[in-house]
Amino acid sequence: MEIKVVATDMDGTFLSDDKKYNKEKFKKVFEHFEENDIKFVAISGNQYYQIKTFFEDYSDKITIVGDNGSVFFENNQKIRVESMPNDVVEMILHYLSDKGYDQDMLLDAEKTAYMLKDMDSNYQKNFMFYHEKVELVDSYFPLRDDNYTKFTFNTDVDETYGVIDHLMSSYGDYIQAVTSGNGNIDIINKGTNKGSAMKYLLDKWDISLKI
Repeated sequence: MEIKVVATDMDGTFLSDDKKYNKEKFKKVFEHFEENDIKFVAISGNQYYQIKTFFEDYSDKITIVGDNGSVFFENNQKIRVESMPNDVVEMILHYLSDKGYDQDMLLDAEKTAYMLKDMDSNYQKNFMFYHEKVELVDSYFPLRDDNYTKFTFNTDVDETYGVIDHLMSSYGDYIQAVTSGNGNIDIINKGTNKGSAMKYLLDKWDISLKI
């Protein structure tokens, strides 16, 4: 079987718990990839700019996909952004702000991520652990000129599925809301995920999944 693409998630897969990897070993492996025309894809729920920091010596030779399949860069060139409609983003922001969820929330977009200045510093620190570019704002309104890709926020555990149900019943034609547990909720563009991202790339490269 000929290998044409190697794709990996980042946290807990490619990276150790302290966000490191064996760079000498990867250098040798990547040389093998280049010699055999094998494409390498780093794909993660994390921000594109954060993922790129791990591959500064390779970013012009690989594909990076951030925000759960929303932001695509190939060889340092943007090739695709899957964003939510701005009017829907604004309506969701009003709902989350009214409920107070914006006090433990980060809003990802193509250019940067946005977070409230007056958010608790511990919450800010947690979000910044996964982000390289963050703009602190007094308010999310009016929306900046950007393409918005993901909400990440936290709720009380007993509220999580009620919030998801409300979001899906109100905006399910445009978004999908999921939880990774412990009260955390992600909202991204409908139909966007790591699987759909890989399908897009394989179609773009005319590579079949058939063995």
